[in-house]
Amino acid sequence: MIKPFTHEELETAFDLVKDKEHWKNPIYSYCTSEEIKIIAAAIQYFTATEAKFDYIGKIKVPIPNANRFKIGDHIFKVRAGGYRAGLAGDH
Repeated sequence: MIKPFTHEELETAFDLVKDKEHWKNPIYSYCTSEEIKIIAAAIQYFTATEAKFDYIGKIKVPIPNANRFKIGDHIFKVRAGGYRAGLAGDH
């Protein structure tokens, strides 16, 4: 049986990718291959939109100011319409 994510786990994951100006804005961010499942779930949970992931590549050298990503990580671009574009959004 797959353990569902808690609200706190989803919130932590969403904080990694949400727009920094306003959480309801569209999402354009990055994540690792290990984060895809929880980030997809978090975006669906908080915005009612579907996340799309595009493979960027494997990190071969340290990235300044990106402590979350380390050498060997497979990085994906994360995109989603955001809360305002979702079914529950500000229409």
